[in-house]
Amino acid sequence: MKDFAGTPGTLTGLILRIVQCLFAAGSIASMATRKSFFNITAFCYLIASMGLQVIWSFGLASLDAYALARKKIPHNRVSVSLFVVGDWVTATLSLSAAASSAGVTVLYFNDMGSCSFGEECTKFQMAVALAFLSWITTAISSIIMFLLLAAAERIIAQNYNFSVDFGKSIRHSDCKKRCLRVHYAFGFCIHCIRRFQPYILMVLAQIGYTFLYFITEASFDHGMNPHVYITYRHIVAGLVMLPFAYFLERKIRPKLTLALFLEIFVLSLLGVGLTLNMYFASLRFTSPTFLASMVNTIASLTFVLAVILRLEVIDLRNPRGIAKVLGTLVSLAGVMTMTLYKGAILKNPWRPIVHLRGNTVIQENWLKGSILTVASCLTWSIWYIMQAYTLKRYPAQLSLTTWMSFVGAAQSAVYAVIVQHKRAAWTIGFNIDFWSTIYGGVVISGIVIFIQLWCTEQKGPVFVTMFNPLSTLLVAVLAYFALGEKLCIGSIVGGIIVIFGLYLLLWGKENDQGTQMNPDEESIRQQEPKKENCVSEANYVKAP
Repeated sequence: MKDFAGTPGTLTGLILRIVQCLFAAGSIASMATRKSFFNITAFCYLIASMGLQVIWSFGLASLDAYALARKKIPHNRVSVSLFVVGDWVTATLSLSAAASSAGVTVLYFNDMGSCSFGEECTKFQMAVALAFLSWITTAISSIIMFLLLAAAERIIAQNYNFSVDFGKSIRHSDCKKRCLRVHYAFGFCIHCIRRFQPYILMVLAQIGYTFLYFITEASFDHGMNPHVYITYRHIVAGLVMLPFAYFLERKIRPKLTLALFLEIFVLSLLGVGLTLNMYFASLRFTSPTFLASMVNTIASLTFVLAVILRLEVIDLRNPRGIAKVLGTLVSLAGVMTMTLYKGAILKNPWRPIVHLRGNTVIQENWLKGSILTVASCLTWSIWYIMQAYTLKRYPAQLSLTTWMSFVGAAQSAVYAVIVQHKRAAWTIGFNIDFWSTIYGGVVISGIVIFIQLWCTEQKGPVFVTMFNPLSTLLVAVLAYFALGEKLCIGSIVGGIIVIFGLYLLLWGKENDQGTQMNPDEESIRQQEPKKENCVSEANYVKAP
């Protein structure tokens, strides 16, 4: 259980606790900066529950940091039981507080037609949103702790010392059967979670991108410059990931040579400095529909590049090889259906819960916008492919994430200073601009990029990019229910097609090796004796 993601004493567990603490502290800060929150009981309850969440998460984060420093994981039964109770209590309190506060904000915005507190309602909305994010991360910890407790019971059942007394054999035989049932049941559950861990992590990453869409949209409507946002976001990501990379990867981090630094510089340019700035610049010249349709072709472009560079193996004589090609084409057809076909419009079941002003001005220049969009999609695909090569020479995901954040921030800063040299554009207050930068830096450029690098090393770049259309589907659904935006039949049909295509591709990649071989490695392996090849194939089949 030492390598189970999210458990106490592990890196993922520490990151999860820090994120919980940040979201809860942000909720308190957004709510407590306005004096009028004392007039509403639900808001006071939110402050109290988030305060308890900060104390609990900070305490467990300190325990995780101590365990990582001492290389000792606290997995005894008493401590795990305490973690389970604490997580479930704080998760329940966070959910009830966030739900009650959300009900009050909906009451002011919808039922009364406007908020009587004026601009303070934006702060209240932000506090409620951060509270829900804190609850989501706490709920994840609650489930992990419950599974860890189940694993502890499994170990007890496995190590049960049965008596050899013949007179008690019948009674102990019944007890042994019950213990073995617990052993196999929870063992099977944990095996499934470990087996599908990359899939679960990528779905969580797309959920993170979904929230990023709404937070950045609100920030840009508030007046935040996109290029300044990219710079600040990656500075935050680098500062947050630096201590983890320095202390946890000291033994596995290779020496940084000039050639390797230049490779990381190009990787940062493709993933941050060039791609993201071109992407946000194209927003001013094209429509969001065109941009969404082009961005969702990244998975197909990555698949084609991976096949050309022999990072992805296609065997059309094998049903799984055919499933890869069909899954890619079906997913591409699905995202095109979502963006190009509208159909009938579904009626909103209620009024919008959250209001965005939508002050973004679009200056239509389709030639310039199309060139920027296509170029950003192409460099994005090359970035995913290049990650697979860089990870072979620099197999330290935390350190690589940190380097990309700092180098990408420096590259973006140069461009941002050229296009926006006014001092007012670089000044952000304690508002939605600040929290969108923190969320984008910590969650997206820090945790999500680290997850993508890990999944790229395990499953390859095509596996990572094929989950991108899920965020488009989640954004359409969440915007329909929360923002009151229109939801067309085409979006629903396209979403179903995307899910079906994704299932085909994942089924086709089920037996693929985590890290594909490059042509040089493959030629060396073909020259090895046949007996050794058989042994390696047997080990490959048995690998989880």
